[in-house]
Amino acid sequence: TELLPTLDLSGPALRSGFEELVAAAEPGGGIDVYLTALQFKSRLFGEWFLGKQSAALDTPRFLGLCTFMPTVRRRVGAWLGSNDFADLHRQLLLLMQPGTTVQTRLDAFVAAFPADRTCRWARDLAAEVLHFCAPDETPLMTRWMWDAQSGSGVL
Repeated sequence: TELLPTLDLSGPALRSGFEELVAAAEPGGGIDVYLTALQFKSRLFGEWFLGKQSAALDTPRFLGLCTFMPTVRRRVGAWLGSNDFADLHRQLLLLMQPGTTVQTRLDAFVAAFPADRTCRWARDLAAEVLHFCAPDETPLMTRWMWDAQSGSGVL
């Protein structure tokens, strides 16, 4: 039988971490400001990657959406400089087609790009789009969430 991964959670540690998060958000206007921003990102992604607007997505709009994806925006430009956006757009449309599992679609999206350092952004793009189009159903599976050494990360 296959062993499933386990996650040992500590109630006090989670509570303490959450309290630290709430306190750290205060200088920026409080946790509600951040939650509103995440809801906005989800609505925006839903409109452009899943909704009626998805067929009309073009390079300028895509690059505008990349501003919400730090690990994508810094790297995708080089690929777009030597490749056709229509190829990327076609893969995004396939990524959002139901009918197979999220993991299968994510793997297929990543496989459509070279498997080297220049296209590591592809996994992050797919993970961001899948998550923010259905945040209650799909966990955020980007490569980088928090760098304790630099004290930076993304929500």
